[in-house]
Amino acid sequence: LVECPGLGQCVAPNKLCDGTVDCKDKSDEAAWY
Repeated sequence: LVECPGLGQCVAPNKLCDGTVDCKDKSDEAAWY
């Protein structure tokens, strides 16, 4: 498991911290790591 930096944070391509797939919008580069 990847440590959750916070809700809405992308932990993998198109994958949010909460497990949902909703990171297609890369407008917020800061949310990616």
